[in-house]
Amino acid sequence: MLRAAHEHFNSALHALPFRAVPGDEYPAEPTQRGITIVIERLRSLLFLALYRLSAIGEAALPLMLGILAAAIDGLAVRRRRAYSFATTSTAAYNAATYILLSLSMSAFLYLVAPLALPAALLPLAAFGAAGAVWIVFAHLPGAGPLIGLRT
Repeated sequence: MLRAAHEHFNSALHALPFRAVPGDEYPAEPTQRGITIVIERLRSLLFLALYRLSAIGEAALPLMLGILAAAIDGLAVRRRRAYSFATTSTAAYNAATYILLSLSMSAFLYLVAPLALPAALLPLAAFGAAGAVWIVFAHLPGAGPLIGLRT
């Protein structure tokens, strides 16, 4: 599977505007060797990110639909609270926003992690993101209009 992915992404990697790596016939200076090593490491990191993006591409749509459903349900809960004169928790709202910020950074870190991550990590992260989105939308502070709704 890794060989097929390497063949699939090899054309994308060679199309990028990296500097040409000098052959063995050129005596490389120390700075040129350092630049060559950095370029090779960037290429391998880009290959890893492209490989992981292709692996999670199939799961992206159901995960986004689940997060969207959590946001809509959170808005419905917020609306119900407004009719029953219940209060929203600013502590829960702030904690959920911190969780969302952490999860947004962890999505980038997943792409470039130097070790193999378990397959169950993606659904767990999506479940955590959906829960945090639900809490954020259910405990939005203030009574101002949100996306055209009179809440």
